[in-house]
Amino acid sequence: MKKQNSMHIKLLTVVLMFLTAFSLPVKAAHKGSITIVNKTYEGKLLENIDVQLYKIAYFTDDSRREIVMEDAFKDFELTIDKLVYSDALEDSASLCKSFIAENSIQPLDVKATDENGKAVFSDVSDGIYFVMQNQINSHEYTVTSVPFYIQVPFEDKDGNSNYQVTTYPKNEVLYHKEMDELSVVKIWKDDNNKDKMRPDYIEVGLYGNGQLKETVELSNLNNWSYTWTDLSKDVVWNVEEIKVPDNYLMTSERNGNQITITNEFHSDGDSYDIADTGDKMRIGFYVMLFAVSGVLLLIYVKCFRKKSN
Repeated sequence: MKKQNSMHIKLLTVVLMFLTAFSLPVKAAHKGSITIVNKTYEGKLLENIDVQLYKIAYFTDDSRREIVMEDAFKDFELTIDKLVYSDALEDSASLCKSFIAENSIQPLDVKATDENGKAVFSDVSDGIYFVMQNQINSHEYTVTSVPFYIQVPFEDKDGNSNYQVTTYPKNEVLYHKEMDELSVVKIWKDDNNKDKMRPDYIEVGLYGNGQLKETVELSNLNNWSYTWTDLSKDVVWNVEEIKVPDNYLMTSERNGNQITITNEFHSDGDSYDIADTGDKMRIGFYVMLFAVSGVLLLIYVKCFRKKSN
């Protein structure tokens, strides 16, 4: 009976410990927000811009010194260093935009800016986010935006964590009255075609109000560049590469009336060379040794059989 009571007491103790553990207060996870404010450099607020939000990585711990990529972005290279240094940041953002397009990755959320130029994303968890915006075409101007990263929470210079992040994208406004010609330049980043993967030419398309109007070949013959002149100022013009070559990632940047298309080489995978030690004489010696050993073994077996008989 005493043993039974002792067992009951032990079971009761375990149950109470279990219930106590679940009744302890748990630290609530922070939820933040991201507010995007779009305006021109003159201060004009931009309405109806579609803002696409992607979550690309999360932090390993509260120190936020290391990140782990989300599944959709596991093959995209991103480090904390690239999020700190501005030059690497812009290049990485352009490559991320191409990576999303090539892999048809869907955004976490999409919102349009309101009459105050704002798009607000609520209930945002800790991590690294990527923002892309659509191009605005109006009768007065064309607005293009540079893609960018956002960290939640954002730490200020005093080390304080801010979970309510507001950012103003870098917008380029091109007024149509300034448009009468448009140039395109192709840049290759492939170590001077070291892997011999660069095509002899590529095709670019001239688009007017989103419709393909003309295609042009870029090659060494025209220094990988072309200029259209006498373009109508009443049409929104743009240039895009028709087909990105295999093993290349494409990024595009517009500066006034010039569009620069960059193709950066990326191999499908790392190649490994089998090491050649140069000791071919030693290999031949071992082959000969095995051959002689085999002959001696056969002679031994025959001699053994003769003695047995």
